[in-house]
Amino acid sequence: MTSHLSKAALAAHEGVHGKDPEAAHFALSLAEFEKPVDPSALKSEANVYRRLPLNKAIPDATPYLRLSAGANSEECYRALKVILAMRHVWVVSVDPSHDPYLIERVAEVAGFCEVQPEDEFAEMIQPHARVRVVGRVGPVLREACRVHGIPLFNGPVTNCPRLEFHPYYLEQALSVTRHRHGNPLPDPRDPVVRAGWDRAGLLSGGA
Repeated sequence: MTSHLSKAALAAHEGVHGKDPEAAHFALSLAEFEKPVDPSALKSEANVYRRLPLNKAIPDATPYLRLSAGANSEECYRALKVILAMRHVWVVSVDPSHDPYLIERVAEVAGFCEVQPEDEFAEMIQPHARVRVVGRVGPVLREACRVHGIPLFNGPVTNCPRLEFHPYYLEQALSVTRHRHGNPLPDPRDPVVRAGWDRAGLLSGGA
C-alpha cells in the first residue's frame, strides 16, 4: 500500500518513527487525508469536502480504541501506529490479559490508557463517541454501543491509512454560495468555521 509514496519521503518519516516503514506510511498519509479539497473550483461558490478530528468537530465527543482479549498482537501494534500518526486526543482501553509489553507500549503512545475488562470499558464510554475495537466484540460492549447510539468499528486492522483514520474523523461537505449582497456572517456557536464563510477559511480548516 506504499507504492504512491516516495522512498525519500518515507525515509524522512522513518527517522521520527523508529525506522518503521509502516508507521512512516501512516504518518505521511495523514496530511493528505486531512487536506480539505474543493473539486468544483467555482468563483461564485465554494464546495468543500473535508475531514476533521472527531473531538474538534464535536467538542464533547471522544474517540476510543479498545484492544480486546485475544486480539491479534500484530493488529494491536498496527492500531497503535495509527493513533501515533494522528496525534490528537483519544482514549485507549486494553484488556488485562494482554502481554505486559503491549500494555506498556500503549501507555507510552496513548493520551489516556485504561487496563480493564470489557464490562468496565462498556460502562466508561460516553455518548457522541466512536469505538474502534481490535479483536472480538462481546455482548456487553455491543449492547452499550447500541443503547448510546455509538458507531462501532471492529473490522481487521489494515495498512490502508484511509480506512484506519476513518473512525477517528468526522467527514463534512460544505457548500457556500457567494451572494451579491455579501456573504452571511458565521454562526458564533459554530466550533469549526469562525473566521467567515470564505473559500480560504474553509480550505484551511476554518480555525
